[in-house]
Amino acid sequence: MKDDLRRKAGKDFLQIRSYVNEDGSELPVLKFETLEQYSFLEHCYSLRDGGVSEGIYASMNLSYARQDDPENVRRNYERIAGIFGRHAEDVVVTRHEHGTHVIRVDHAGEPEPAEMRYDGIVTNVPGVVLCALAADCMTVIFADPVQKAVGVCHSGWKGTLGRISREVVQTMTREYGTDPKDVICGIGPSICGDCYEINDEIAGKFLEGFPGHGAEILVDKHNGHQMLDLHKCCEITLKECGVRTVLVTDVCTMENPEHLFSHRVMGNAHGNIGAFIGIKEEV
Repeated sequence: MKDDLRRKAGKDFLQIRSYVNEDGSELPVLKFETLEQYSFLEHCYSLRDGGVSEGIYASMNLSYARQDDPENVRRNYERIAGIFGRHAEDVVVTRHEHGTHVIRVDHAGEPEPAEMRYDGIVTNVPGVVLCALAADCMTVIFADPVQKAVGVCHSGWKGTLGRISREVVQTMTREYGTDPKDVICGIGPSICGDCYEINDEIAGKFLEGFPGHGAEILVDKHNGHQMLDLHKCCEITLKECGVRTVLVTDVCTMENPEHLFSHRVMGNAHGNIGAFIGIKEEV
């Protein structure tokens, strides 16, 4: 894939890494070079490219809830799982409710009960691949290289306001003995502060939820709307709970609809990209 992504200056550079699908086509994904240095894990952020879905879902749609052909979605997961040396059934995906519920995953496949909703998942089990989906919202991955544990979450404005990223870190601490200072976090491709426009009512919630940080996270347009930097909100949350290393994407979904799904650009006629992380089996 030619790197024609529009990028944000001053952010952490996401590298394009290319793999080969079973039919010889290219499967490009994005990775943080910092996380690639840890041999116990594998991670990636998917792009729209490299899948088999068609039409408005072309081509790497990862959502079964979007009226896409389920077999195409399964094949897309199979391709991404191949990067991890796994299969589609080894991937555990968050079940979004735009909340702050985080669960521990001890085996591949769908957790029970089936109706349970959760925006964050953690594991220390090799071979399990964790995934969170989005189409503008943040996806955040977590890696603890000391205790060999990982996590992922979906963080829209509600989850960000509720500090779901803190909940993931605290769950890893409780379940695996993680020290927050050892955690490396990566905020994946998502809508940036230059593009995410909200109304004054929601802005007021963030002023209350992030006291003293208004100038960092909001830009008032003085027309009943403000620009919100969800990335900065997440970074503030993680730093406050003791995380020292937060990698912030340089790729905005809304600015790159050719390669990333964006709800703000496409309305409901879109698929979903994913953030993936897992522990290698040989560790």
